[in-house]
Amino acid sequence: MKLELDRVRENARKTSTEGLLDRVTVYRAEMESAALEIINAELEARGVSSAQVDGHAAMREQDALLRHPDGTVVRCNFCERPATGHGWIWHRLWGWFLPLFPRFFHLCKEHLEQLPTDAHGRTLHHEGERREQDEGPLA
Repeated sequence: MKLELDRVRENARKTSTEGLLDRVTVYRAEMESAALEIINAELEARGVSSAQVDGHAAMREQDALLRHPDGTVVRCNFCERPATGHGWIWHRLWGWFLPLFPRFFHLCKEHLEQLPTDAHGRTLHHEGERREQDEGPLA
């Protein structure tokens, strides 16, 4: 599959600085070298220094990231951030209504602290309280 560099450039322009930093640090092994060059150029254009990139990498590694058996970092089920915790959570019909079956979810640090909600404030795919990493079933 051919890498569409114009599409990568456009995507880099639209992505948050945090997202770009994750790509050049945490997800680096999954990226094409040409895409990394584009992302690094976008970070440079935003005034992000190499020291800030190194700091972001160190911060993410302190979060005890979850990894697949091949060494790549697991992504949160609700966003593009790296996952730091996981557990069994009720999968609900239409995201909030009827609990159907327990499902294994990976969650980033932010979603471990504050579970995602819909426009009405109802917790999506979850019920119950926050749980710490590896503490067992959620909800």
